Amino acid sequence: MKPVPVFHPTEEEFADFYKYVTSIESEVQPFGLCKIIPPASWVPRKSGYDNLDVEIPTPIRQYVQGSQGVYQVINVMEKKMTFEDFKREAQLQEERGLKAAKRRKKPDDKEDEFDEVEELERMYWKNLAFHAPLYGADMAGTLFEEPKGPSSWNLKYLDSLLNRKLPQRIPGVTEPYLYFGMWKAMFGCHTEDMELFSINYLHFGKPKVWYCAAPSQKERFERLAQVHKILFPTPINLLNFRSIIPIISRIALNFFGTSHPCSPLQSCALQALP
Repeated sequence: MKPVPVFHPTEEEFADFYKYVTSIESEVQPFGLCKIIPPASWVPRKSGYDNLDVEIPTPIRQYVQGSQGVYQVINVMEKKMTFEDFKREAQLQEERGLKAAKRRKKPDDKEDEFDEVEELERMYWKNLAFHAPLYGADMAGTLFEEPKGPSSWNLKYLDSLLNRKLPQRIPGVTEPYLYFGMWKAMFGCHTEDMELFSINYLHFGKPKVWYCAAPSQKERFERLAQVHKILFPTPINLLNFRSIIPIISRIALNFFGTSHPCSPLQSCALQALP
């Protein structure tokens, strides 16, 4: 598994979103994903996140079924809830999963022999079908504050060709969506709308892990994804059902995607910083 490029722009470079993204595009393209760490001076929300007055209108409960690295996630809508209620549920999920992984580290384990992210990943795939998490998805809006000066990286005001040329804003494309997650909450493998670029900012909380199939592996990945249709051919009919999404572990990707011992299906992973 190859790590994606990580960039640390200077304040001067960070001041122009369009120019900076254009400058790194050729370096990122072979990976399909990158991480950009803003300068320490950049603050997207000066008022902080301690007293968020946010309501999650349609949280979804994510039920998982499957085995051997190939699964389907059944998203079922639940009643609206406050951010504080969601936070309490997230803390319960953390008790069940994250802390269990950390307890596996023994006092005499050397740092170079224990990778906490790797252990969390192992715990994630091992316990995927237990204790269905909640996910607050596709909420119109943002936690970025209205800018009083230049707003180069405010997701609501990004400089792009779409914003320059389109006569109206498009929700989830040129208008940001807000998401709340917790331990094991997920968004399945997909291609972005119209194969456009996507940008995400992690405001606060635990690190978030991404998987990305390299663009050069796109066709092989899509052929592999057909396995999902064979294993899960029957649509689900549930009250408050929202969607079914496929997820495939990177171990399954390498196993099923290998046509020769020296040509594994390459994948990239990104661990976002809080």
